[in-house]
Amino acid sequence: MNEITKEDLFIFHKLDDLMYWGILKIFMEKIQAHNGCKNMTEFGINTGSGSNKFLDVNPTCNYYGYDSWEGTNASAEAIARKALKKYPNATIFKQRTDILKQLPTKMDFVYVDGGHSTEDCLNDLELAKNNITEKGVIIVHDYFFHCVFKATEDWYQKNKGEFDREQINLHRGWMIFWRKEK
Repeated sequence: MNEITKEDLFIFHKLDDLMYWGILKIFMEKIQAHNGCKNMTEFGINTGSGSNKFLDVNPTCNYYGYDSWEGTNASAEAIARKALKKYPNATIFKQRTDILKQLPTKMDFVYVDGGHSTEDCLNDLELAKNNITEKGVIIVHDYFFHCVFKATEDWYQKNKGEFDREQINLHRGWMIFWRKEK
């Protein structure tokens, strides 16, 4: 058997990134078809690369992003702010409490990829639940990370009467929730 080289790893990471962005594009197109996606929130902006993908697919969507940028690369916030400057309908918050005070309406889509502790993930899911429309969709990224998995499963057990879900076993896992039809 041949050894795995640095070039092999580089190619794998590039393919993984392409797959990730391709899947996000499909998600956004389906969410747009499902509920029109006029308003969305993202918990965990990091450098804004995902935010850009969301807004490229749906440039008229009002975007509200949150990230504390604690424990990340010092330049991540500046990169995100610069990347999102081209979207006049994008608003960035650095404090979780600020986003709640300033959301003008319920969200059609919430993407949870913020803090990966159990507490942070549970907080983000509760905020998402309390701020989505009747046809709202919540996607949790990094579902296979231990704390995210635990928080997501605990949250779902408390809310399964209100939400259906589907698991996507690609790129560290996604869990997708949508409100049950009444």
